[in-house]
Amino acid sequence: MIGKITHLIINASLDKDDGVIVAALKLLKNNCNLEELVGDYFAQLVSMIPLVKEQSTKALLIETIVESPEFVSDDTMLDEYVKLISEGATNVQEAARCLGAFTASGCTKNQIFLQLANKLNDKFAVEILVSMGGSNWGRNPSFPRIICSKGSKSTKDKISFRNNCSLFINCSSPVFRIRSCQFVIFWISIY
Repeated sequence: MIGKITHLIINASLDKDDGVIVAALKLLKNNCNLEELVGDYFAQLVSMIPLVKEQSTKALLIETIVESPEFVSDDTMLDEYVKLISEGATNVQEAARCLGAFTASGCTKNQIFLQLANKLNDKFAVEILVSMGGSNWGRNPSFPRIICSKGSKSTKDKISFRNNCSLFINCSSPVFRIRSCQFVIFWISIY
């Protein structure tokens, strides 16, 4: 089945039929055993990345590739994916799932944390980190840009920084916790 779907995706990309590509990628990603996405099938999908022009389709393609057991950590692909996230090509849940697959393939949590902190808007970065859960995100950037700059006087954000503490986020009422982000957010309203 993987072979037939991969063949369908390649033919649709040659015909520039984005609708078929998206439907086939979703079928492959959500309904197939991605452990079978190896060898030539895997290589064919990877070779399609530069050919796909639609951002959301490219994000879906990367998400599918990264979940294959054949995928090995790739900084270039991580950079491309975070760029696509910043451009709104995917949603929080899919981004968290894909970034989790990046960590399973060898990317460090710190590498992902730094990418999100430096390239995404603060609200989106926090939503993704909360959705990913986990702990031990490593060292934060030398200037803590994520959420807002140190010493912000904004009425929306009240932030205190301390070394080697946890990240606490109050999103309206539920409180989420991510350990080891090396700064503390006692209160933030996310709109």
